Amino acid sequence: MRHKETRSQPTQPPLSRPFSSAPSKSKKSASSVNSSTSSPSAISSSRWKLDDILGDRQCFKPVERISIGTSDQNAILQAIEKHEASGLPLIIEGFHRQNTWPGKLFNVDWLQRQYGDQTCSVRDVSNRTDQSMRLKQYIAYSRMPESELLYYKDALCPPEWREWVNKKDGIPSVLLPHGEQDLFQHLTDQESVESLMCYLGCGPTYTPCHKDLCASSGQNIMCYAENGGSSFWFMTATSDAPLVGAFFQQELKSEVDWERHNVTLEQFAKAPFTVYVAQQKVGDLVLVPPRSCHQVVNQGGLTIKTSWSRMTIPGLRMALRYELPIYRRVCRPEQYRVKFIVFRSLLKRAQELRNLVEDDRPRVSTSRDPRYMSELLKVPHVERQVHDLETLIELFDAIIHEEWTPNHHKLPTILSAARQIGGMFQSRSPSKRKPTPSSHALQVEATECNFACDFCGSDIFQSFFECRECSVPSNETAEPDIDAGASTPRIGSGLIICPSCYVEGRTCKCALMNAAQCGPFQVLFNARNDATDALRMFGHRFSKYTHLADK
Repeated sequence: MRHKETRSQPTQPPLSRPFSSAPSKSKKSASSVNSSTSSPSAISSSRWKLDDILGDRQCFKPVERISIGTSDQNAILQAIEKHEASGLPLIIEGFHRQNTWPGKLFNVDWLQRQYGDQTCSVRDVSNRTDQSMRLKQYIAYSRMPESELLYYKDALCPPEWREWVNKKDGIPSVLLPHGEQDLFQHLTDQESVESLMCYLGCGPTYTPCHKDLCASSGQNIMCYAENGGSSFWFMTATSDAPLVGAFFQQELKSEVDWERHNVTLEQFAKAPFTVYVAQQKVGDLVLVPPRSCHQVVNQGGLTIKTSWSRMTIPGLRMALRYELPIYRRVCRPEQYRVKFIVFRSLLKRAQELRNLVEDDRPRVSTSRDPRYMSELLKVPHVERQVHDLETLIELFDAIIHEEWTPNHHKLPTILSAARQIGGMFQSRSPSKRKPTPSSHALQVEATECNFACDFCGSDIFQSFFECRECSVPSNETAEPDIDAGASTPRIGSGLIICPSCYVEGRTCKCALMNAAQCGPFQVLFNARNDATDALRMFGHRFSKYTHLADK
């Protein structure tokens, strides 16, 4: 498979086939990285009881719960804030008792009527093989008493369910996909990866111990269950991720990021970290903190869950500092374009601050009055936006440091300066206002720079090494060389290696790779310096944020 094919399709799935399996997100799934390690181990959940599991095991603790029906909005928001600050899992229960719960919609009979004839790919978790069948056949099969362990995972969410999830009168708005705190909202359709999925399975199907991608925050709500169906969750705290990684390597002889090991109760009981245990039932929304290692085992009859991921600013920091280096080591595809999320969020937050100042300008003679700016900074949402932009600048500086080379202006680029006006590089402003001169930072459109390292799977943001001799390009990746009068492969069509892999000695067969970049580096300098200008509007406190110079 060519590296051009490693990305998911655009965010919005086709409405005609919402219950199809999600398209492949990468040429290497996490479970295919090492096929000879951590073979499946049978887990029987039929006799499990939560109280018995917790028992006297010192490392097991119950997951904290709060009811959506008996708690006011402030209590719910405080519990969510505590969950995010502490890195501990949380369950918000009782959604199915709310008037907004679509019981007729969250129903297996409704699914069969609407999508029963659609073909789905189900996984036999006992041997990790996939097979195709119609949805109504799978549902009938899952109700058989002695059926095989077939699990329907990563099904695209029906648009009717998607609509309910996105309504602000159900799930708390801070938890919504592409909500106010979800930085995925800033990506273009070409840059985004779909995360809103459905999972259908009965006991004892399971998902092996894993972490959500790129330190994202996970949300999982059980929509339907029959014959006493439920799911047992085993989760760890964000801060315990290094301990879990070492436990997998030393005690289980595996890697948690391979997503291939099913941890038994006995193995969990010997862990040198706390394991938070919960039994999820209908109406329970499980909140999984970033880097939490978690395993889900179904029990009883058929259950249907809907799940999605959010990316927060703390999650971005953890992804860049901890998760992406691990992915490169174990060759796990990145999938979520972390550096692009930082880049797009930096542009968006800087523009929002400039717009905010312009909106309040009539209240004073000049919006740059130090006393006015000092008072404006005391407004909670303004203070939060300023703090977020400070963090994004810090993260983007680290990205620039990693991507920059002194001779970048001599390197070939996929998107040349001559095409800046044509559309691949555009001046865009999120608002209808005419942008200020400093906000004309050119933005890279992702359609032609959407590929990954052919060795480790990490996203290519700006710099890369390429060999066009060890990989024969397809006709689609060739363009005419006007000077030579012949067809030649264009930049980015060969075998691609990211800078981190290259410095570690990972290369192509001939070892003759050339450095290249996605676009002119000045694009990144302009974006970063624009953001510092937005901060410096708020006074001398932010004078430390000076412009980066191309030196």
